[in-house]
Amino acid sequence: MEECYICGKPAVTKALIEGAVVPVCAECVKYGKEVKEKVIKRNYTRFHKTKEEEEILPVDNYGKLIRKWREKHKLKLDKLADKLNISASLLRKIEEEKIIPSSKVAQRIEKKLKIKLLESIAVGMEAHSEESNSELTLADIIKRG
Repeated sequence: MEECYICGKPAVTKALIEGAVVPVCAECVKYGKEVKEKVIKRNYTRFHKTKEEEEILPVDNYGKLIRKWREKHKLKLDKLADKLNISASLLRKIEEEKIIPSSKVAQRIEKKLKIKLLESIAVGMEAHSEESNSELTLADIIKRG
């Protein structure tokens, strides 16, 4: 069972707090807005043929990119959080990649730090047939591009 990101007790639900969806206990849900839907998990092993759509997700190592920028500019975590208008604990969890930032927070970080955090992933690409046990590789995607 997940722990509450605020107090550490067992989480019973998820809440939107300062732009991030986090697990919270019954007492701490009051600090945000309760979310009933599940967080989208990254799973790109198979694409199914559907209409062309794009999904916007953070790039790999988004937390390291933010931390490197902060360290390069010799800013403490709380100072950068103030600059981004988010809490220091939220920024710490984003840097540790424990939380995927909301698109609003990610766009704010991109704009202020002038780094690329979001990428568009094409959904609906045709992949291997359903009977195939092999996974879609980067070369397969490039060939279809």
